[in-house]
Amino acid sequence: MKKGMGFTLVELMVTLVVAGILVTVGVPSFRTIIQNNRITTQANTFVTALTIARIEAVKRSTTVRVTALDGSDAANEWGPGWRVWVDEDGNNAFTAADTELRVFAELSGNSSFDSVDDITELQYQSTGYLSVGAGVTQTFDLTIPNCTGNQARRVVINQVGRHTVSRLAC
Repeated sequence: MKKGMGFTLVELMVTLVVAGILVTVGVPSFRTIIQNNRITTQANTFVTALTIARIEAVKRSTTVRVTALDGSDAANEWGPGWRVWVDEDGNNAFTAADTELRVFAELSGNSSFDSVDDITELQYQSTGYLSVGAGVTQTFDLTIPNCTGNQARRVVINQVGRHTVSRLAC
């Protein structure tokens, strides 16, 4: 009598149990990777806006502004997005006469992007420096829902306009 080729029911059940254990262990760590990548991307997007503003201020020899699109929520001024622009008409408000260099859309995933000092605008002067008093830094905290460990990010801009990004505990 010839023995049949294939899997027995016991072998199939053992394989399914092992696969279930691997999925149970792997899915939470994959979620962490996705969250870390999302928040890193969002912090880098803000840093891109700062870099554009600084370079354009030096290149154009004028003040370039980075402004929150909706700063009405004191705990999430920058979450709805921001604009990089030049105030051509000098009225300190964005109008059709001004030059819009770039607009950055709202952060995805219900992220919160808060200015520690509740500011809604940064101004880079033609020197590349921030338009703030000497010794003043600007700090921004970026967090995501269900944040755990050190998945949050802190962006700090010093008085000469340079920025740093670091991890922050949730």
